[in-house]
Amino acid sequence: MKKLLAMFAVFGLVALVAAYVALAPLSTSGPGAVQTALAFLDEGAARISAVAGRSEAVLALLGSGMVLGLIAAVAVGKRSSPLEDEDAIPAAGPVWRPEAHSHEDRIAGLRRRASGAANPEPEIEGPVITAVVDEVDFAQVTELQLASPAEPEEPAEEAPRPVVLVRKKRERNRDWTWDLSWLGGLPRLGTAQWPRDAQGTPLPFAAQVNLSELAGTCPQSPLPHAGSLAFFLGEGAVVAVTPGEHDFTDPPADLPPAYEEDGAPLPTTPTRLSRYLFPFWPVEPFAQDGAESAGAAILQQGGMTSAALVEDGEADLWWYGVFHLTDHLREALDGAQREYDAELRQEKKARDALEALEARGDALPEAVAGARRKVHDVTARLREIEEQASDLPAMIEALEGFTSGRGPWEPLTEEERGLVSDILGEIHARHGKLVDGRVPHALAPLRALCIRAMATGAPKAFSALPDDLLEKIGKDLTVPPRDHHQIFSDPTHGSEGEDLLLLQLASDDMMEWRWDNLGRYQFRIDRQDAMGGNWHKARLIFEPA
Repeated sequence: MKKLLAMFAVFGLVALVAAYVALAPLSTSGPGAVQTALAFLDEGAARISAVAGRSEAVLALLGSGMVLGLIAAVAVGKRSSPLEDEDAIPAAGPVWRPEAHSHEDRIAGLRRRASGAANPEPEIEGPVITAVVDEVDFAQVTELQLASPAEPEEPAEEAPRPVVLVRKKRERNRDWTWDLSWLGGLPRLGTAQWPRDAQGTPLPFAAQVNLSELAGTCPQSPLPHAGSLAFFLGEGAVVAVTPGEHDFTDPPADLPPAYEEDGAPLPTTPTRLSRYLFPFWPVEPFAQDGAESAGAAILQQGGMTSAALVEDGEADLWWYGVFHLTDHLREALDGAQREYDAELRQEKKARDALEALEARGDALPEAVAGARRKVHDVTARLREIEEQASDLPAMIEALEGFTSGRGPWEPLTEEERGLVSDILGEIHARHGKLVDGRVPHALAPLRALCIRAMATGAPKAFSALPDDLLEKIGKDLTVPPRDHHQIFSDPTHGSEGEDLLLLQLASDDMMEWRWDNLGRYQFRIDRQDAMGGNWHKARLIFEPA
């Protein structure tokens, strides 16, 4: 405040002089005494104006006033001390300024402590301690100190909100292979190696999540905010991928199948229906921030299965479904041979047991009768397999002729759909034991299979998908019907603590993820390991529904 007053005072005085120079002469009016005084001032103003002119003189005076005002403010500031400045904050109590002890005083003090004197008498020439005490009542100071708030505690780290991976809507004429996060397909590992299990078998790839995109959705994410994480099933593995653009990584030559089309995932034995990569589908992260969040409507509504798309009675079918049916029959024929061989071994064991009982003279009649029934039952199953398998090659040959020259994404006519429906009925009537659980009884499952293949397939397959089905998939099948593909746990259902949910993969027929009992796979890791990048310590668990 003193600086401002000094600056304005100096500038004000100079400004008055400049004003007088601008208005002079002023001695022509007023009483005689005043005229005499003003005449002296008019003479000074005239001399100043004569140097460079009236206007230039006024401007020069004003400029000089500003400079002199600043100099005065600086000079006052240097002379001021914190206790003299009224804007300074007074100390809360007395400030002690001890004067330095002399050399002799320090030596004398050491001698007194060495002699063990409890309360030595102070020396006359001892140090003098002066105190500068603010004029503040000590009782008031103590009350203020007691009433002052304690140091605020650091806020606890905010737990990350759950993030749901929502399938993106596939659009015509858009290449979505460069999207940042996706399920299925191939990973982009950069320089990282494709992980293998303890036996050296490559693990099936499941998903890749861009950590920068995740952090943009969930700023509280404790994971790194750059690069990406690739997730693999089987024994489970999480691979960190460095930031940057990477091409899709070529799959290992010995990669096992990921799933059976329209069947079980992670099969142990390859077949004609085996597929080595799960369907590719880009996803977008949505944070579960409450009812007003962008993805709240999608997440609350839930999803549908592909089977629900055909419940409206529409009868479209594509030849891809008939090709699939033919492959199922070929697998049924191969399975019939394996089943027949297994029943032959059972028959031999049953006959050997019967002969052993009959050779004994003390065998109970009931035991012998039971052994004979077992031989009869096994023999009956062998005959049934023989009868049903004998006509199956002819059915396969007929279907191969029926599909010859057809494109997989060409639709069937109404007459052709009727013929396929009749074929399904005949297959179950004549080969029911061999195809049970393999071949559908109606066209709807074949139609759903075609829709899934077109929705996730190559551009030619995708182009065959009708617009109404594409719109329905983009509206109703963005999330699975039961659980979500999710990162982080819901804090309202219990805190994660030191255990982080890196990724949950729910049962999802659009991804061919038909997990046992509609369960879910979860990748979990200790929070400290995640922050330290110890991804090899992540663990894969399966939770039944």
